[in-house]
Amino acid sequence: MSKPVTVRLDESMKRRLDAVAKSDDRTSHYVIKKAVEAYVEKAEWEIEERRLTMARLDHYELTGEYVTDATVGDWVSSLSRRKDVA
Repeated sequence: MSKPVTVRLDESMKRRLDAVAKSDDRTSHYVIKKAVEAYVEKAEWEIEERRLTMARLDHYELTGEYVTDATVGDWVSSLSRRKDVA
């Protein structure tokens, strides 16, 4: 079930929103909904990436394990030589 949300926009932004909606033959509600969905998906991805980064840092601090640039370069080069990687 969806819940209503109020968004206050200044007049200039409201005109821009209406113009985008009209050019796409959509309602301003649709454009706002899609913008919020895109923002939340990106924010969730960034939160997860920060979590993973901190977990990796914690792992490094506990173990001292790391991968050198040379090792990564060799691995990347090996991928280009594989026939099963397009």
